[in-house]
Amino acid sequence: MKQILLMITGGTIGSAVKGEGIDVAPNATNILLDLFNEHYDRSEVEFTIRQPLQILSENIVPADWQLLIDALNVELAKNDNYDGVIITHGTDTLPYTAAAMSYLFADTKIPIVLIASNQPIKNEQTDGFVNFVSAVDLIANNPIPKVVCIFQNRDKQVNVYLGTRMMQSLAFIHDYDIFPELNLGIMSQGRLEIQKSKHTNETIFKNSNNNNFKNFNNRFSDEILYIKPYPGLRYDYLKSIITDERAQKPKAILHDLYHSGTAATMGEYSVVDFINSAIKQGIDCYVTSIEKKPLDYATTNDILSTGVVPIYNMLTEAALPKLMLAYGNQFNKTQIEFFLNEQTVAAEHLKL
Repeated sequence: MKQILLMITGGTIGSAVKGEGIDVAPNATNILLDLFNEHYDRSEVEFTIRQPLQILSENIVPADWQLLIDALNVELAKNDNYDGVIITHGTDTLPYTAAAMSYLFADTKIPIVLIASNQPIKNEQTDGFVNFVSAVDLIANNPIPKVVCIFQNRDKQVNVYLGTRMMQSLAFIHDYDIFPELNLGIMSQGRLEIQKSKHTNETIFKNSNNNNFKNFNNRFSDEILYIKPYPGLRYDYLKSIITDERAQKPKAILHDLYHSGTAATMGEYSVVDFINSAIKQGIDCYVTSIEKKPLDYATTNDILSTGVVPIYNMLTEAALPKLMLAYGNQFNKTQIEFFLNEQTVAAEHLKL
């Protein structure tokens, strides 16, 4: 018999329709397990259920990651016979939670599987039950010792993603399959089929081998300001935040870039002037969505000349929690730069 720890956090998969809206519901887990019992032999699986959170995932903050991780550590310390863990979660912030957990459980010996749903579990259009059954199948048949996410997209293919290699769901179509080459594989007939790709070679199954950063404290800082570029972003609106002595300032800024590793560098729309001002105020600055390559655009070179720290070859959804973890653990500047770009903890660095 497989022993599975089921951790409930809320989200749509743990919700029900209430009046004219959708909100978390205490009986959603019972409905999920009742469906499972109707279709599968319960004698083969034993679930232990814990609910550290009951929240829609758009409301999740780094403190909630800490609570979830602490709760999971307590349960795993009490029982080392679990064959795997399933965590139900909302779709909105699933990639961020998955990445955060990947760093803290990089040396897991059992599968830790996060699942979600685009519809409440009682809705006929829900994909939550398929995702749940697929998580059970992976633990039973392909117990890879990793933090992964399982999600069925519109094409009905059930994809398996490493926790640090999942991008936000697309609006309107609600699929996660944005970068198919990054997918670890698919669930087919109850088994994991790993796809053959340069992104899924055997190195992704190797855990971090640098003892300097193996034992993190479970602390994520929320003192990071994340900025996404767009045409017409007026940095003068933001400068008051970093120059006003009365304002509470972030410890660090993570500035996203366009897909080419660029952002505006002209006039009042110049990210260069903004970064220079922030650094002058003692705020550490980082850029993400940038590929490490020998030749960059002139605008990229202008941005990097400010002294901003690039986070190379990493999805934003993995970079932000990793940066929050670094500041939560109060690493110094040298440690942070090494941690971000040289220390691969959970397959977060992409081979492009």
